[in-house]
Order: sequence, then C-alpha cells, then structure tokens
Amino acid sequence: MCNTCEMGMCYICSHDHVETFHNVDWGFDVFNAMEPSRSEINDKFNAGYRTLLDFESVKCPCGKKIVG
Repeated sequence: MCNTCEMGMCYICSHDHVETFHNVDWGFDVFNAMEPSRSEINDKFNAGYRTLLDFESVKCPCGKKIVG
C-alpha cells in the first residue's frame, strides 16, 4: 500500500514509489492477501526446476501485467 498515493500495490509494482520517497507500507494483511496458493508446480518452480515461462502472460503477485 502506497500511503502517499493511497493505492494498493505489490512489492514489484511499488519500486518507482519507493525510489521517489513515497511512504510504502507492507503490512502482513497485504502479504496474506497476495500469497499464491500452494501447488506442486509452484513448489517445483521455487525449488529451481527448469520451467518454461510465457512472458506474454506473466503477472506481478498483485495480478498486474508485467510491462517490458
């Protein structure tokens, strides 16, 4: 949550806000809301198994499409 802009965002989307000295707060309630569900595929990805990614459909943990 960017308290300066009063916007909800994930830690990836908030990068520009932090760089420009906005007041960004990551409370536990925010992380709990964005925590992905546990799955075998997610566990393998986090363990370093080889994975093919479709960069056209990649999204931030908050659900916003990643630009670039």
